[in-house]
Amino acid sequence: MHAALRAEVEKTTGAIQAVQRLTGGDINDLYRVTAPRGEFVIKTHLRPREGFFEAEAL
Repeated sequence: MHAALRAEVEKTTGAIQAVQRLTGGDINDLYRVTAPRGEFVIKTHLRPREGFFEAEAL
């Protein structure tokens, strides 16, 4: 997980205690994050088209 993404995630989760990269996706990067506020899965893409994640959620 790159530093800028980590900093953004920590604004919500608190200081990240552990990061595990998850596999299985071809388009996005996926991480499991452990932090004081719980465990989270973070899905990201360096250059998503506008509406990319919203369309995927449908």
